[in-house]
Amino acid sequence: MDTKNRDAANVLFVCSGGAGLALMAETLALQISEGRATIACAGAEGGRPHPLASDVMAEVGINISKRQMPAFGELSQTDVDVAVIVGDRPPNSCLLLPGTPELVIWGLPDPLKTKQPTIESFRAIRDEIKRLVKDLFDRGYLTALSHAKRSADLALNHISEGIIAHDLDRRIFYFNRAAEEM
Repeated sequence: MDTKNRDAANVLFVCSGGAGLALMAETLALQISEGRATIACAGAEGGRPHPLASDVMAEVGINISKRQMPAFGELSQTDVDVAVIVGDRPPNSCLLLPGTPELVIWGLPDPLKTKQPTIESFRAIRDEIKRLVKDLFDRGYLTALSHAKRSADLALNHISEGIIAHDLDRRIFYFNRAAEEM
């Protein structure tokens, strides 16, 4: 993720399925955000979006057919302010995002989990993602989430004791300034 404009929030859309929902959200957010955020996406396994996802995005003038969504493990170690889980569950490693982002779970159903995915199910998901992305930017949710994250970071970085957080496998996912100085 690019962090040139630190006033803009760093948003990461994440999905656990193979439909390409995070890529759909990323491209819609790039269209709606008007530069108010740095936006990226990742999937549990990465790869190309499902052909029906490409078809429904082409209907609204967005070509994602040749896009490659990075796998979650391939992300750079740049801080993420807000992570939006687009599917029905977060990937297992989602808690290890650098910068301990605010986490939003949209809980959308994965259209690939139905017996036979249809263009209609992908259209419905696309339209719901577009509505949610629009709300994220236009109703002030992104600003509020970014402010909450930065306030927590500021408070934790002004504590003189070192704070380190790790998962059960002892992979560090957060440390404050005092811990860094140690």
